[in-house]
Amino acid sequence: MAEFKDKVVLISGTGGRMGRIAAQMFAREGARVLGCDIAIQRSEETCRLVREEGGEIFSLEPLDLANPMDAQRWVNEAISRWGRIDVLYNNAAGVSIAPFANASIEHWNYTIRNELTIAYVAARAVWPQMLTQKKGVVVNVASIAGHLELSAFLPLRMAWLTQGYWRLHACLPPKAHPMAFVR
Repeated sequence: MAEFKDKVVLISGTGGRMGRIAAQMFAREGARVLGCDIAIQRSEETCRLVREEGGEIFSLEPLDLANPMDAQRWVNEAISRWGRIDVLYNNAAGVSIAPFANASIEHWNYTIRNELTIAYVAARAVWPQMLTQKKGVVVNVASIAGHLELSAFLPLRMAWLTQGYWRLHACLPPKAHPMAFVR
């Protein structure tokens, strides 16, 4: 089965567990994968594993998706190699947590930057190409870690995460919004 045969898939956070598994799964299905991460060695290991299985993968690292210039460099690499982008798989993330009474603005800023900003900047970078192509998919993923690591903020955690992701999706035009009928 090669459901993604020759599809171009950008996957952020390929040095992490979920990113590695996504890269392996997309490559097994025939996708051309362009990964990125700030973790150089782990991302290189993902590339090695995917290639050992016969998959096609390249990666840019270190690459900070909160930086619009880095995100654009990533997009340009995909377009230069393959001429299009079919899927953006927004996977990269990170949180900095402390008990609410001890949490600093640095904890907050780190988490917002690495949970929401990187997904937003990556989506903004691929968007013009997807509009030109008149197709493309942006997938934003999350792990259970957000629920577990934010347990110190129990009353607020779901509101923060849910509203953050909904606000990100609300930035998309209605016809591109995955839940356009909800608006």
